[in-house]
Amino acid sequence: MRLLSIALVLVAGCFDPEPGFYSCTDSEGCPDGWSCHSDQRCYPDPEADMGVADLSMPDMQVGDMFATDMPDECIPEPQRPVDLLLVVDNSMSMMEEQLRLKDSVRGLLEALALGRDAEGTVGAFAPVEDLHVGVITTDIGAGPTMLPGGVCPMPGDDGILLNETRSGAATCSDTFETRFLTYDPGVGINALADDLTCLASVGLDGCGFEQQLEAMARALVPSTNMAIDRGKADGPNDGFLREGSVLIVSVVTDESDCSAADLDLFNQSSTMYDTDLNLRCGEHADEALHPISRYVDTLLTYVRGTRDTDVIFAPLVGVPPDLVGEDWDVILADDSQQFVVDPGSGVRFTPSCESDGTSAQPAPRFVELSKLFEEQGGHSVLGSICDGDYASYFASILDALEPLLEVDTCEP
Repeated sequence: MRLLSIALVLVAGCFDPEPGFYSCTDSEGCPDGWSCHSDQRCYPDPEADMGVADLSMPDMQVGDMFATDMPDECIPEPQRPVDLLLVVDNSMSMMEEQLRLKDSVRGLLEALALGRDAEGTVGAFAPVEDLHVGVITTDIGAGPTMLPGGVCPMPGDDGILLNETRSGAATCSDTFETRFLTYDPGVGINALADDLTCLASVGLDGCGFEQQLEAMARALVPSTNMAIDRGKADGPNDGFLREGSVLIVSVVTDESDCSAADLDLFNQSSTMYDTDLNLRCGEHADEALHPISRYVDTLLTYVRGTRDTDVIFAPLVGVPPDLVGEDWDVILADDSQQFVVDPGSGVRFTPSCESDGTSAQPAPRFVELSKLFEEQGGHSVLGSICDGDYASYFASILDALEPLLEVDTCEP
């Protein structure tokens, strides 16, 4: 049918073929007055009079020139969604750190909305238009016994995304309709940033035995996951995580992780753990706390492995600023990450780093998780809670996030 159409066009005199259009063999198949050249294509002049290489066309059949089923232009998939989880320490020592967090996280949100990279170039990547932001605290209680002050009843905030404002600021809504914030490009990023400023002010009356990693796990896994107790992803936190998103987990704390497998750790009358309560999480980590492998599995297997999700684990914790960016093993071996009782107090460890308003405890479990997670294919970003502001920390998150945002399904 296609050849018949070609013939009709030729008869009608409406077709003006380009040189090299026709294939030929020894002048057979060429129009009158045309010559068959060594590339087996027809040209209007003898081969010796012209540069064949300049006029030759790709090897294709006549029918190919008229085919209607040419492949469509490859269109990359849309920008991936981003789910940002902030795990914020709400113990009494976190006032300055929460203020710095509120001031700095806005920069990350603006960068995502504008496609602005860590160097400040706007339009460096396609702006993120599908963004969820959720906040949990590090308070999941500390066992059945009452502790000094009585501030640690179980289950605390239980890894449930907050939908209430605890700052008391007059500019903040008391509650939000959903347990996570959603970016609306039609409204603008400032509205989301303002709401997050309210939510991230989680207060200072949370349990002083922070279980940062266990709270994170509860927030991210469903209740059907038998490996993690009290999972909330399919209950109150349902809808926060999306299939195929990039998940950022930002843990903001000045204390060591105390995710307890044995709640007797918090029993003042315990005969197994008989040191001061404030020292137990560091001195009895191997015996009483959940293994770090539990949280590697949380991020790699229970989250990324079930949702086709990329994950960035980003602790902002007690490491000196000058160690950020060093090899994980160098950080772990540093004196700052060893639990040494402060001789001045006898009931606290020597700080890992200090700055204006901040005195942080060693953070080896966060560093170890970062290392193992990265070694097994995850993405880790480390920041120092002792930095004067957290802009460089969020810039590092942006650097890690940018190459994960676009999924290109086109052939190279």
